[in-house]
Amino acid sequence: MAPPPKDSERIAEAKKIAAQNPTEAESVYQKILAKGPGSTQAALNDYEAALVGLGEIYRDTKDGAKLSELIKDTRSTLSSFAKAKTAK
Repeated sequence: MAPPPKDSERIAEAKKIAAQNPTEAESVYQKILAKGPGSTQAALNDYEAALVGLGEIYRDTKDGAKLSELIKDTRSTLSSFAKAKTAK
């Protein structure tokens, strides 16, 4: 049995299908975001990419309510990005 795809691979796939099937791409991004930002730089980058990708889907589908909710839900995580990147 093959190992499950890495989050970075899943994000790349979601970006490819976002224009044709935004619902499926949204589901992929939400699964990645549900895991949290993680503790490694790669996990943080994947989380950030999923967050941006999900925001782009909401922007492209003109779903302001979901975009607003996404920003509210991730505000604390977003504010910690700069701290985590400059703490090194």
